[in-house]
Amino acid sequence: MGGSFLPDFLGFDDQGELPALALEDLSAATWPPPWPEGSVESVARA
Repeated sequence: MGGSFLPDFLGFDDQGELPALALEDLSAATWPPPWPEGSVESVARA
């Protein structure tokens, strides 16, 4: 599965006591709705 709305996978490490998963930071995204005009159509096209 993929899309511009999903965070990028940056890495994974399971060599220690605790596994670590690194994903793209989406904190600057527009959360939650209401979204700016045109955003819903953009997601629907994806």
